[in-house]
Amino acid sequence: MVSEVDWSGPTMKIVDATTGELITVYLFVATLPYSQYSYVEPCLDMKQNIWIKCNVNMFEFFGGSSFRITGFCHSSSSSVPSKASSFFLSTKTAAVSANALSFR
Repeated sequence: MVSEVDWSGPTMKIVDATTGELITVYLFVATLPYSQYSYVEPCLDMKQNIWIKCNVNMFEFFGGSSFRITGFCHSSSSSVPSKASSFFLSTKTAAVSANALSFR
């Protein structure tokens, strides 16, 4: 299984129900390309720990893990820079996702 993941282009705003404050959110978007089944998660930042959390949540939502994640190469996704348009899961991300799926 292949997953295509990315941060959505423009940011969005949500309203804090208590204070009425507008809060900027970034959308983590993942799609299984053959079925077009998608997962979207709003996040307050795009740091590496959030990136990993979103991938774990995506794997839980899809009910499994991907052999390869494509379509995205970002500094928060891997500690090793790459010019390729796809990358394989880092050992750390794969271990985190495997642990998350073992709770099912």
